[in-house]
Formats: sequence, structure tokens, C-alpha cells
Amino acid sequence: MKRKSGKIGLVVADDQLRAVQYVDGRVVSASVDVDDNLKKSLRQLLSSSSFVGKNVAIGLEGQSVLIESLVLPPGSKAPKVVCNDRLKGDPVFNQQRAVMGLAEESHSAAVKGPQPSLVIMVAIQRDRIEEIMDVCRELQLHVETVECAALASWRVRTEESLQLR
Repeated sequence: MKRKSGKIGLVVADDQLRAVQYVDGRVVSASVDVDDNLKKSLRQLLSSSSFVGKNVAIGLEGQSVLIESLVLPPGSKAPKVVCNDRLKGDPVFNQQRAVMGLAEESHSAAVKGPQPSLVIMVAIQRDRIEEIMDVCRELQLHVETVECAALASWRVRTEESLQLR
């Protein structure tokens, strides 16, 4: 009999790996401390519980991630432009060394007049993403998503006021 399962949600932090998966109507989860060998730690994590399949969604957190909330006044530049400008010259999270994503709150048509916007900006170091992707390839995992764990949590929200990119 084939087991019903979703993809494995894998959070990669500086000092810990956590995984969770929905399998046959129940939640399977595990965590391990990260040692100097990410591949060994990930292998240990996946074998420490009854995870099914090879499809993973990766969320990163810790020092390789920059998260900022920005309030943009009415009439300001487009959120992506503001975020790109904010990262110019940053030695760790500039466009060459990091990947940026953002979530923007949009206002309903019922709100009259110009309103400030809330933007959550996330930048993730490219080197860290590449390291994790290499390890996943070696372990024959199929990575479906890579993003900041905090931004990923916005993706499960159902409120219509949030527009995600």
C-alpha cells in the first residue's frame, strides 16, 4: 500500500536542522544539531524518523539570512527598487552575494487615499544556498523550494491583504 505524504519541510539554521512532514494523516518531525559536516547531519536527520520520499522544501534561518520590515510612504519607489537600493554596498547581502525576496502588504479598495505599504525584505547568502543544494544533490533529494523560513511562513496565510512574490 502506498503511503500518502507531503514534501519534507526542512529548516536549516546555523546550529540545528529541523524537519517535518505530513505522512498518512499524522505529522512526523525530527531535529538534530549541525556538526561540521552538513551532509552527515542531514543524513542523520532524515534517518531519525519515518520520513517518506525525497521531495523537500528548504527554509533557511540564522546568520545567512537578513530580514527587514520596511514601511514605504505613499508615492515612494516600487518596493523591489527600494529593497535593491537598501542592499547596495552591503558587504554580505548585496546583489552579487545574496538572493532577495519580498512580501508586500496591499490595501483593499475600501481604503481611500494614499496609504503606506509594509514590505518584508529577505536576503539569503548565495554561498549558503549553493552549499545546501550541493548536499541535497549528493543525498538525491529533490529540492522544490528554497527560501527564508520566516518568509515561507507567510505563504500559509490566507488573508487577502497579503500579496506574496
